[in-house]
Amino acid sequence: MNSGLTLMFRWIYISLLVFSFLSCAEWKYRSLESAELLTSTTLRQNWDSYVVYYRPNTALMYKVKNDTRIELSDKWVEVAREDMVGDSTVFYLNDVRKILGQNGELYGYIVYSYNDNAFIKIIDAKTVKLIYVHQVQEGR
Repeated sequence: MNSGLTLMFRWIYISLLVFSFLSCAEWKYRSLESAELLTSTTLRQNWDSYVVYYRPNTALMYKVKNDTRIELSDKWVEVAREDMVGDSTVFYLNDVRKILGQNGELYGYIVYSYNDNAFIKIIDAKTVKLIYVHQVQEGR
């Protein structure tokens, strides 16, 4: 009987230890917030205020020119001028989301299709990683 009681207390102790550890851990992945009043047209008009990256026919990312960093996969290409993108369908998308850092600092914006998924991973106080998942659709 005593060993059963000891086993139960050990199980409770280990469970409390695990749950307290998990509650202290910071959630490092975040979804992107809507930039409700901002449009892709407004971002294009202020192209020079950003470092712009293009993921062919799926998304545009406008990084604010400051000391923050956004890590991107190799599918993204930096574009210096709007005409380098051509007449892409991305210009006609209106789902604009804010990319915010650890302390709510604005890193930039992303314009993409509502069918795709994007979220960020906080790396450190000045760096986030953009994770973009393109949903393949027929004819696209």
